[in-house]
Formats: sequence, C-alpha cells, structure tokens
Amino acid sequence: MVESNVSVSADIASTPVMANSIIDATASSNVITTQSFIATTYHSNERINTAVKVMMYMGFSNEEACLTQLFEKAQGNIPEALDLISREMLIKLLKICIYIKLLMRYCIPRYL
Repeated sequence: MVESNVSVSADIASTPVMANSIIDATASSNVITTQSFIATTYHSNERINTAVKVMMYMGFSNEEACLTQLFEKAQGNIPEALDLISREMLIKLLKICIYIKLLMRYCIPRYL
C-alpha cells in the first residue's frame, strides 16, 4: 500500500450578514455565515503540487497518490507526464497482445 503525504489546512472567515436591509422585529440581524477555504497539499515541491491539482481539475484521480508519483518522475512537467502515461499504456497494450497471441497459439487449439 502506498502512503501519501497529503496535508490539509483551512482558513475560517466569519462575516456578519444582514438578513434584510430593513430590520424586522421577527428577523435576526446578527446572522453569521462561515466560509471555509481548504488548501490541500499533495507534495512539498510547489511545481509538482500545482501539476497534481491541474490534472485533478481536468478529471484525473490521485487515488493512492498515483498522480503525485507520476509527477515526481516527470519533475512536475505535465507534457512529460502525459508522455509517460502514453508509454505505459502502450507497453501494457503490447503485453496484452502478446498474451492473447500466446493463448491463441498454445492454449486454444487444445480445446478445439
């Protein structure tokens, strides 16, 4: 199992809001809203951290810190990381094709 070094920090801002511009006896004018701004850090290197956030914004998942590890290999360079993904997928596809060819050659003829 891969451990990820994800840290989360939050800044809380409290802002008083008037319920209506005309103060009503039944409405409270001391309504307080709380907004939370969460900053997530995936890596201590800012370039890698930003690259992970960009890829997550585009819909990729950082499950088991896979994007973080990918960008460590690519030094935070997004085009290089995409090339690495393409190469890894091509290698996996070639392995599958070889496996299917071996199955077709040695295993399937026995059952026909």
